[in-house]
Amino acid sequence: MNWIWDNAVLLAFLVGLVAALAGLALLGLRAWGAYRVVKGASRRLGAAGQELSAEAARVSAAVAALPERQAEIQAAVEQLRERAQATGVLARHVIVAQRILLGPLRYMGR
Repeated sequence: MNWIWDNAVLLAFLVGLVAALAGLALLGLRAWGAYRVVKGASRRLGAAGQELSAEAARVSAAVAALPERQAEIQAAVEQLRERAQATGVLARHVIVAQRILLGPLRYMGR
């Protein structure tokens, strides 16, 4: 027991050294785990960023093509309007022709 009291400073130093080394080892393990987590997250974030960039490029291209599409749609609507007018004219002529052709049937009693 005298040996412990005689070497108390040395023993305190050794216990402190062991505690400090254990703390550093634990800190190193935690830092390694955190590094792995951050590395994995940055990989996933990079992939998600690339997907987002590709989606943004696709949307940007679609927005850039929108005026052209609107012009195409406007032209198609105009063609449809012209065809509807032509169909209306033809329908009126068909109605007139039908009245003319069915006119004699009125006189025959039908």
